[in-house]
Parts: sequence; C-alpha cells; structure tokens
Amino acid sequence: MPVHSFDGVLPSVLSYYYTGGGGGRLCTSCTPADVALGVIGTTVFGYSASGNAGNGGKWVASFTGEAGATYHFDLCPGTPGTAGAANYDIDIKILNSACTILTGQDGSCTGGSSSYQPNDFTWVCPSAGTYYCTVAPYSSYASHTCTGTAANTHTLSYYKVAGGGPAPCFSAPNGEYPPGAVTPVCDGVPHDVSGCGFAGEYTTLNLTSGVNYIFTSSNAADWITISNNTGTVGYVYGLSPQSYTPTSSTTYRFFTHTSSACAAESVCRTRYVQCGSPPPPPPNNNCGVSPITLTVGANGYCPGGATAGTTVGATGGAAPYPSCLVAGLTDVWYSFLSGSNTSIQFNIVLGTMTARAIQVLTARAEARRCTAWVTCPVVPSRADRHALTSFGSSPQWLVRAPSPSACRPRPHHRRTMPARTRSS
Repeated sequence: MPVHSFDGVLPSVLSYYYTGGGGGRLCTSCTPADVALGVIGTTVFGYSASGNAGNGGKWVASFTGEAGATYHFDLCPGTPGTAGAANYDIDIKILNSACTILTGQDGSCTGGSSSYQPNDFTWVCPSAGTYYCTVAPYSSYASHTCTGTAANTHTLSYYKVAGGGPAPCFSAPNGEYPPGAVTPVCDGVPHDVSGCGFAGEYTTLNLTSGVNYIFTSSNAADWITISNNTGTVGYVYGLSPQSYTPTSSTTYRFFTHTSSACAAESVCRTRYVQCGSPPPPPPNNNCGVSPITLTVGANGYCPGGATAGTTVGATGGAAPYPSCLVAGLTDVWYSFLSGSNTSIQFNIVLGTMTARAIQVLTARAEARRCTAWVTCPVVPSRADRHALTSFGSSPQWLVRAPSPSACRPRPHHRRTMPARTRSS
C-alpha cells in the first residue's frame, strides 16, 4: 500500500479501506456477496463453494440462517470436510445482516501448512435471517481484514444440523408437472402454472433476476418450497403465500407438499405465481359495495344485452362461503331485484375467466352484510346455466362470481402425460 504524506495538521480521525483486487467493496461491507448459498442443506459436508479473495480483498457468501440450527464450515483439506482447502493463511468469520462480526475461527488443522486453516468451525444461529460467511486473510477472526488477492484461493465445505424448526422440502415422488419450464406472466395477478398439480411434485419456472414473485397454492395448508433448478438449495419455504426475488435469471423449482413433513398426495391443487404491479380492483370488488346491477328479463327471457364483467385486480371477499367454495378466492359482486319472480336462471359465459361457480346471497344494505344462501353449480368449459328458486319475500339479492375455479368436478383420470419412450 502506498505511503501518504501530509503537509500541515493531520485530521483527528483518518480511516482507510483496502478494496483489494478492484472489486470496489468496502472492507467493512458484506455486499455485494460473491455467492448466495441460500438455505443450506443437512447432508454432512455435502456442499462446497470455491472462490478467491480478489473482490475487495476477501470472499463473502450470504446464506439464510435458521434459528437454532448449527452450521458447519471447513477449510481443511482432510477429514471431516474432504473438499475443504486453501492456499493461504485464512480465517472464517460469521457476520449478521449489518455485516457485524459475530464470531469466527483462525485455524485448527493439524500438521503442515494446513495448520492455519479453520477445521469444522461450528456456529449456532440465534435467529432466522440473512447472514454472511466471510473468508479472508489472517489478522484476527474478530476484525475485518481485506488484504487478499485473486491468487488467494479456497474451497469451503459446509452443511447444517437443523435445530428442529421447519425446513425446505425437495422430495418429488410425483415428479415434475407440467413437463418443461413455465414462464410466469407478470401482469400483477396470480396465474395458474400447474393445472392439476399434486403434492410431492414441482413445477419448473423461468424467473427473472430482480423481479419479486409471490407463490401460492389453492390448498392453503400446502407447504411451499422455492429452490434452485436441481432441488438442492431452498431459497424460501413455508405456508402459502411465499415471496422471493431471484438474484439470477434462470430456472427454479416450485414444490408443494401437504405439510412441512414433506408428504405427497395425489390430489389436484393449483400452483399460482404472481408478479408485476397489481391492477386496480374493479368497482364491484367488495360485498355489498357498488355491485353492478343485473336486469331480470320478463317471463323467463334474458334481457337484450348481457352484462360484461371482470375479476382482474379483484380481491377476496369476507362473506361466508358455502362448502364447495374455497376460502381465499377473489370475487366480484352483482345485485338484482327478484320482484315477484320465484325462479331465476343465471347464464354465465366464462370468457377468459376460469370460475365455474356462482353464489347468491341475501342483501342487507343497511348493514352492508351478506348471508350465504345458495351454493354453486359445477359446469366446466361451457356457459353456466343454473336456475335458482324459492327467493322468499326479500326482493333484493347479491350474486358473487368467484375466480379462479372454486367448484371443481372430480376427474376419473388425473391428466394425460406425454408419451414416453424407452430404449433397450
């Protein structure tokens, strides 16, 4: 490092940050990290990452810490982490999300030049969050050191011993569905990326770096895992919904399981992905607030023109659901006066909407309350024609049109898979 001379009085505090090989990262900074390890797995020393200290004089790996889990890191060339290695006197440090050093190790290998390399360094994570593992030249494991160069190389071995908390699920006895990667549409609304998906199965997704994605399942009890494209590193996991912003544009896996125990189930559920700015909700978004008025035709005839509508941007309503509707669906609302009619037929032309259900409720405008009355018909893939009777003495009613599909027919066959060939 060059020697600086000063004429006159020196400042009372003078700080320098060595940035090493031109990476531009301050010595006391952990960002940008050189590699993201994500959620570390539990195979004993089953994971490794190689690098050098050329970026700002040190190497930094970010990882997602699990409260109570014990993390093992190793830079020795022999047992227990056989892939561990380094060609210089090296330290390991663990830092929190603010890049404050929490602990570290400056060497414990026995014999030869490797005696200065950390061997099976362990650390217990105090709380869930983002942490950093820094590999840097020796000075003290309790201080920031950034004097490394690109010639200082290493291979770090690592793994986690779970602390009894939840973990990502990578098992896929039901395989991949649908075959091939799906690119989500980013228009701010959830999109079906799986069709009839099973638990213990994944959908491959093309995701873009820097875009925030929201992942949900039509089964609210499902355990969701978003992993790398080989199903070995979990980035986010837990109950629906889960949110993740990728750091690279590549393929990822969207797993669903029945619970954090990673169980499979051959029962249809739908995997949804949402990205992009959500559109504004339609004016008839909420129960009893600005419903669109439907005209009841005389003597059983439809009015001259149908009433167009949309569920784009709609949110879920708080009104009670009959048993065949799935709670949490989005919905829009209509109103009509039954007059003296005791039987009314609803014709729903689906258009691009996938809902195959309606619900009619009594309207109590003075309290903005809705009371469930009529359940929904099941009419897939065509206009929905359903006659409702026994309207009673109240002339005012509300109609809920939910989306996506709520009442689903139970198929005799799950789905048709592409033909497979086998060579002898």
